[in-house]
Amino acid sequence: MRYKAIFQVEGNQELLYKCLSQEQDKKDRFTLIIRKKPKKLEIIMLADDHIALKAITNSMSKMLELYEKLEQHKQ
Repeated sequence: MRYKAIFQVEGNQELLYKCLSQEQDKKDRFTLIIRKKPKKLEIIMLADDHIALKAITNSMSKMLELYEKLEQHKQ
């Protein structure tokens, strides 16, 4: 079974892209695609199974937490 999850995140696109792009790659069990859209970033996660989906969504969630901390620190 193939799974797909999409996160759409509003904010500083350049900082978000820098935080997340290091993860952008095709791995054995998942693919991560990051697209810049007007005023937001779209994170597309494709996984071969539910365990890979959980792993990549958790990883992206942690990276978004890091982004939030960086944004708060700037203020």
